[in-house]
Amino acid sequence: KQCSWVKKNPDKTCHRCEREGVRGTCIQTCSNCPPTTQPTPGTGCRDSPLPFTYDPFTDNPQKLNCDIVKNSSVDFCDLGPDSFGAIINTHCPVACSVDDCIGQESNMYFEVLITGELKLKQCDPWVMANNGAHCENRCARSSVAETCPVSCAMCPLS
Repeated sequence: KQCSWVKKNPDKTCHRCEREGVRGTCIQTCSNCPPTTQPTPGTGCRDSPLPFTYDPFTDNPQKLNCDIVKNSSVDFCDLGPDSFGAIINTHCPVACSVDDCIGQESNMYFEVLITGELKLKQCDPWVMANNGAHCENRCARSSVAETCPVSCAMCPLS
């Protein structure tokens, strides 16, 4: 669902804002709802198991995974946004010691197997492309729901 759906029925808006990932995505829509009890910082943080590429489509792409980020002598977590604005700690919050992952998901280009071929995709816009027409199918792929919890929580209900 999209934020327009969340606010469509004012009597249900705050109830809809309680769904996982909605409050962090529909900030303006949910701003008048009472605060929810937030989990302890760090709860829900999970490194994506999917490999990703830092600076894809450039002359110097770096193919990485969270184990490399965690065990490397290079501090990948301190690298700023790549040329596409993606930040590694969104994909590897545990490896990068992120304190709070509530309402966040990876913005890196990650690898996903599509018809036998590895393709680079981002949670947003790929998961919800075509108004979410393929959302459930995409989130059912190996590790996509873990990598894209906010986008997958917005899948239209069947």
